[in-house]
Amino acid sequence: MTRGVSEAFVTTLLRRLGIAVVFGAITLAAAPAMAQEISIGYQWQNVLIGEDDELGLDCCNAPFGINFDAAFPITPAIDVVGQLDWSRWSDSEIIFGTGVDFSASFTTFGGGIRWSARGNPSATPFVHALLGAVHTSFACEVANIDCDDVLGEDLSSTNFMMQFGGGVVIPVGGVGVVGQFDYRRFFYEGEGKNSIRFVAGIRVPLGSL
Repeated sequence: MTRGVSEAFVTTLLRRLGIAVVFGAITLAAAPAMAQEISIGYQWQNVLIGEDDELGLDCCNAPFGINFDAAFPITPAIDVVGQLDWSRWSDSEIIFGTGVDFSASFTTFGGGIRWSARGNPSATPFVHALLGAVHTSFACEVANIDCDDVLGEDLSSTNFMMQFGGGVVIPVGGVGVVGQFDYRRFFYEGEGKNSIRFVAGIRVPLGSL
């Protein structure tokens, strides 16, 4: 009992800390500055939830997604960054002659610190660390009937998230082309899950708009 209470307390504390960091970072990132940057791009994500042997599903390789972030410089090399991204996985199976459609969406928001090596004008590598939350929503349909209506429960949750990663920015004209790789840990109730993602997009200094 004591262990369960302690784990629940730590989980709740981490979630509240993560949410506080997120909103603080987003507030700072929203402050106007000529050197402030925004990034937008395509996201591929794999959330290693696991395979259901009975249904033959391997969740969740999410090939469609989008990433957005905004950064506010606090030193020439360090930025405070706020990030928002979304991705979706889906699959279909025939079970006992009936079509079953499964899907999951992952909406992640976080805030943290980004360090960039801006000494080389031809390429800018960067690393970052973020805390935040992931909202996960599962859905299914059996013969075009929503599973939520049958089960009578909400198949979604919001949980604490940690992210570590980095990438490189290559200037092309007035914008930067971004390639990025991240490792994430989603702290679902009872068990954490790992995630990796790739992001490809552009980074634009707001002063150039």
